[in-house]
Amino acid sequence: MINQASIEIIVTVNFKVSGFGGVHEDGGPNSERLQVLDVVTMTAENCEIIYKTTDMDSNLCTEATRGEGFCSSDIGSPLVSNGQLIGLASWNLPCAQGVPDLFVRMSPYRSWIGQITGI
Repeated sequence: MINQASIEIIVTVNFKVSGFGGVHEDGGPNSERLQVLDVVTMTAENCEIIYKTTDMDSNLCTEATRGEGFCSSDIGSPLVSNGQLIGLASWNLPCAQGVPDLFVRMSPYRSWIGQITGI
């Protein structure tokens, strides 16, 4: 079980994202094995330059290298650090093209998730 994060991520931090999505820049077929990628968050200011209309209070971006990142079939995949769920893969511009990936932050929804799930 992955715990919900109780901290707010503000600065650049290392995380892991995992999923079964495509493993090629064009997306391609989904992977038969779970893929794990080490990622680094970027500042809200830098993310807003790329995703101009994004609410950074409820989202965060990870830096991207061409050929790495999540694809559309990875949407909903966990972004974790030290066994804590930090975010869920939300959306990105073209798959693995070196454009930051966007995640929904879990911290704004922590109490709501607790109310619904009892966790």
